[in-house]
Amino acid sequence: MIAIKPSPVQPKFSFSEYDGITIGGQPFQYFETREKGHIFVNMTGERVPQVMTNAQISRYLAVGNFKCIPNEHQPEHLRARVLPDGDLLSLRGTKAHKKAAMRLAVVRAFREFLDDETNNITRTAASIRPYLRAIRFRAGEILEEGERGKEDDTFSVPKKLGAKTVLDWERKERRFGLAGLYDRNSERGNRDRRMTADELMIMGKVVGKYLNDQCPSQQIIFEEVKKAFADENDRRRAAGEPEIVCPSRETVRQAIRKLNPFDVTLARKGREAANRQFAPVGMGLDITRPMQRVEFDEWEVDAITLMAEGGLFHHLTDEEKKALGFLPGLSGRG
Repeated sequence: MIAIKPSPVQPKFSFSEYDGITIGGQPFQYFETREKGHIFVNMTGERVPQVMTNAQISRYLAVGNFKCIPNEHQPEHLRARVLPDGDLLSLRGTKAHKKAAMRLAVVRAFREFLDDETNNITRTAASIRPYLRAIRFRAGEILEEGERGKEDDTFSVPKKLGAKTVLDWERKERRFGLAGLYDRNSERGNRDRRMTADELMIMGKVVGKYLNDQCPSQQIIFEEVKKAFADENDRRRAAGEPEIVCPSRETVRQAIRKLNPFDVTLARKGREAANRQFAPVGMGLDITRPMQRVEFDEWEVDAITLMAEGGLFHHLTDEEKKALGFLPGLSGRG
């Protein structure tokens, strides 16, 4: 496993079949990594698989529910073997290709000045600085020559191009080829759902109790969420299943804030208060003919997450869950 210190960038992990994995106090073996996450197989009982994303692993590590001993079960004759990175440049996006082409043009321009004996330039930042403007201009010409006849715009050379940046790009291209000019900026940020479907389902059922005419406070709802997770972990320990992680107070608060404001007012204050607060203002839209005003939007939704948060997920049968892409018995999706 790759150990990564806390960072605003989404951590990523890699495992091998010889790593010693412990999830929620239960021994697991790494099976494979798919688009939805890493798959681990329980080493005891019925060998039930567990699917976890990088975000979920990071969250379990933070609370001590995930442990990994690299190559704990690796045979002695395989200890020194190292597998290369199989990342393919062809799978990168158009923007990444244009940025790499721009950097390659800067490298080529710098080498042209470096090969010209009339220029007093070497591979040092001090000697490069007087030529930065000329390098930028020549790199722009190289980009135009390469993109001639194409409609797409090129990635422009930065105006504040630094001498150390030119040296860094040239060194990476010389050492790794074109692959050295690609970065991973597009992969920054945390895009994974940190909570599993089981955790969302339990939290969603309790958060729904906020819609009550007794007007329970957010603190009461949070205490009930903690109790529900404690009861579920007791059941999981008895069944030999990995434990789940209770959400924080802020996570529960945000889940409550996601509730429909009209439903909250209707359940807690009554219909008259809801109608008074959310009644339309004035005459509304003045529409005189069909199709005069058309509004539409398109966006992808995670049906499992929405149903789990809304308390509908536990009403589905195993066949219906499988049709939605959720494998019964897993806390993640395969």
